[in-house]
Amino acid sequence: MNTSEKLSLTASKTIPLGVPRGFYAFWSITTQAAFTINFNLKDSSRSYVNASRTSQQILPPLSQAYSEIQGNDLQVIITVAQSQRIDARYTATDIKDDKGQIIARTVTIVGEDATDMDYNDIFFTLTAWRHQG
Repeated sequence: MNTSEKLSLTASKTIPLGVPRGFYAFWSITTQAAFTINFNLKDSSRSYVNASRTSQQILPPLSQAYSEIQGNDLQVIITVAQSQRIDARYTATDIKDDKGQIIARTVTIVGEDATDMDYNDIFFTLTAWRHQG
């Protein structure tokens, strides 16, 4: 390796949430890490929250809010400047109507930004629901 090269110590992870435009959404985000974690919840129209924190305490939450989803491609982008990796585990649960259409979705993400594998560095949950038929 050339000694003049700089090693990248920034890790970033993008997670699509699959929430349709026009749904109402409520979310909660917290972090518990020695590294600075940036959390961006955005779609094709706007960013709903773009916040950073370095905290080894989960309280208060980084963000708790709600909004109507205004664009397409709702996603979470997690960036950790001091880390080389982000291991994010996530699940989505849907409630569907009789026609098989999603009427509500809950997404939960837990994340690890280092090597202790406790998955308590990042926590995100979002519940979104259709507000009209």
